[in-house]
Formats: sequence, C-alpha cells, structure tokens
Amino acid sequence: MNYDSLAVKQSDSLSSRLSPESILSLDHSIPAELTDARILIIDSIEQTRTLLHSFFVNSDYKNCFTTNWDNPYEAFLKENPDIIIPCIYADCGLNTDFFEMLVHKRSMVESILITDSREIKASFNALPLGVCEIILMPICIDELESALSRAYKRLKENLNRRFIVSQFDATIPPRTPRTEPTETIDKRIIQGIIHNLNSPLSVMSGNAQLLEAGMAELENLVHSRKIYMEDSLYCDVVRKIQTFRHYVGNLMESDDKMKDILTSFLSKWRKDHSDKIEYVDLNEFLRLEMKYLDANLDFKNQVTKIVECQENLPKIKGRYSDFSQVFHNLISNALDAMETSDYKELALRCHQQGEEIRFEIEDNGCGISEDNIQNIFKPFFTTKSADDETQRGGTGFGLYNCVHLMDPYGGRFEVSSELGFGTKITWIIPLTGLKEVDVEAQSGERSRF
Repeated sequence: MNYDSLAVKQSDSLSSRLSPESILSLDHSIPAELTDARILIIDSIEQTRTLLHSFFVNSDYKNCFTTNWDNPYEAFLKENPDIIIPCIYADCGLNTDFFEMLVHKRSMVESILITDSREIKASFNALPLGVCEIILMPICIDELESALSRAYKRLKENLNRRFIVSQFDATIPPRTPRTEPTETIDKRIIQGIIHNLNSPLSVMSGNAQLLEAGMAELENLVHSRKIYMEDSLYCDVVRKIQTFRHYVGNLMESDDKMKDILTSFLSKWRKDHSDKIEYVDLNEFLRLEMKYLDANLDFKNQVTKIVECQENLPKIKGRYSDFSQVFHNLISNALDAMETSDYKELALRCHQQGEEIRFEIEDNGCGISEDNIQNIFKPFFTTKSADDETQRGGTGFGLYNCVHLMDPYGGRFEVSSELGFGTKITWIIPLTGLKEVDVEAQSGERSRF
C-alpha cells in the first residue's frame, strides 16, 4: 500500500473534552490474543480508513472500528478500544487535545500514531501525550505488525500490573487521586512495600537492642571473672565483645536511619497524593524534599549542595503537591544542566523578603542564552537536543507546569543565567498563599497536567 499521496485537513478543534473520571470508568480486561484486541482507527481520509480496516479484517482481527476527527471522543467511549491508531498529516495543525485525554488511560490503552511528517514524529516523541508507537508513511506492513505486537505486550503487562496493585489496596489507606496519573501504580506499589517493611525493621531493631543488652551483661561477667582468666585471654575476650558491640551499634544506627527514611517518604507521598488545602510548613517541606532527593545516589554523592534556609519561615496556605512538583521540576532542570560538568554545585537558598518567600536555586551548569530565557516557560519549548529529549525528558512542559501551578498563588519566577557558568532561578511566593476564589477553579484544571 502506498500512502504518499494522502493528505488531510483536520477540523480546527475537537469537541467535548472527556473528564478523567468518565475515562477511568471504562472497564478493561486483557484480550486473550492480539487478534481479539479492540482497535479504533481515527482518520479523516476515507480511503486510508478503508485500507487500514481491510488490512485488519483480512488479518483476522475480530474487533476493528473506524472514525474521523470530527468527534473521536464519542467513538472512544462507544467502542472502548484497547489500541488506538490515529492518523495525522503535515498540512494540519498539531491538535494535542485528544492525546492529552489519553494520558489518563495510558495504562489501559495503547496508541500507534501514523503520520506523513517527520516533524510531527519528532514533536510527539517530545511530548508525554500517551503515544507509544509512531510509524511514518508510506506504511510498512511488517513495521505495523511489529508495533501491534509490542503494543499488545505492553497492554498485558500494564493490566496485569493493575491487578497486582489491587492486591495492595487492602493495606493502603484511601487517598485522593494524584495529579500525575501515569505514576499512580508505581507509587501505590512502593507505598505498600514500605508499609510491609516496617514490621521486619521493628523486629531487627528489637533484636539489636537485646543483643546490645546481652553484650553489656557479658562484658560485666567477664570483668567479674578476670582473676580466673589469663591476661591475654581476658584482653582478647574484652576486645571481641567491644568489637561486636560496635557492630550492633552500627546495626541499630542503620535501623534508625532506615525508619527515618521510610517515615519521611511515606509522609511526602501522602502529601503528594492529597489535594487537601492546608498551611504548608516550608522548613519541613524543604527537609522532606531534600531527604527524598538524597535517595538519588548521583544527587547525594556527586553534587555539592549549599543549603541556606531561614528558620521559622511563615506557613503558606496551599496544596503540598503544588509546591513539591514545582520544587522537583526546578531541581531536575538544574541537575540536567550540570550533566556534563566535571564539578557539580547546587545552591539552594530560602528566605522571607517583605510579604514574599523567595526560593533561589542556582547551578553551575551549561547556562541559558538570553534569547532562550524569554521562552523557557512556554509550553513545548526545550533547550535539550533531540538525543536528550528521548533519554532525559525534554518535553517542554516542566517549567510551563510550574507557572500553571503557581498562578493561583500569585507566584512568579525570575531567571538569570550566563552561558557556560550556570543559572539561577528565583521562585517567589506571596505569603497570601492560594486565593480562595481560585481553589475550585484550580481543582478542575490541575488534572490536565
């Protein structure tokens, strides 16, 4: 089949956005075979739809459906597909509405995008919009079949994963949905594991304390029997006991550190998973976030950190998860900028200035040009190369999301940078916190990011 001549003009806008709740309410089970999968083809060119549909029918696929771009949401709800095959062409605008919707179904629906544009392919590779496979026209049947096989394999793995997660639900306290639905499964599994780790840690701690007490009693016993022992034997026994007490002390200290780490992680995840509006203690916030980042060995061991934080900072009304997402986006950008630096130094300063809190995050990385500074908070803009985009993200959404999250607080960002010397981003938050009038409005918008 040759699709070189195919072109399309998509409608300027897609109708009626689906809510995440209506999407997640769709029931999914694993198809017994790939040919049992429900496939939805979305294309505004009838000839292309007919050819693709014929291919699937002739290949013994039992459930293949087609629709155009006038209203793909209606077909999505009606057919409840396992695999979606959208076709997008170079002479149409890159409308990402439908793919943003797919983010909420990423673990339950696979997407294979077909396009005639290398630029569109590159753009979708850079966007976290639920596209799992991208095929360039003219379509190679072998390539399409391979993409279908990979999609079916991921579908089975993801749905099996959801089943495993359901086994943890009985031991995990209820919580509100995360603002990052693609990570919910991993976090739930980890949270369940952490809960289950606390019991053996408590046993280890108790036994270590018994060993410490027993070693102390043994040492006292040896001292009391010193007159009956040769000096060399006495000294050797005492030395051994002191060595073993040192080992037990190390075990108890490590156990305390492990419990502290687990407690901090659980506290952070519970806060991250909650939409609760509360007064956020910024000193405690910074302590938790830095401890969480220390779990990254590169961050802990290869980055010199300078932390200067004013004590007793005022609390700010808002959602902990808003502050956490902004903080990690800024830190992540700083670490990426220092990726090729021989010496990595990250300075973090936090203080009150008048009626505002100012977070300063400064790195000694590659820096940003003056032209790019004007664009870094715009959606889809990234300074990373194409190779970096596929390996380290580079979606162009991180800093844009920071602005989106801070708008209801009246928050803003200031950037100063010099190529080759590093960047400083100042995150400024008014003490007024989240405005009451913005609470309900933000709740409806935040799930899109």
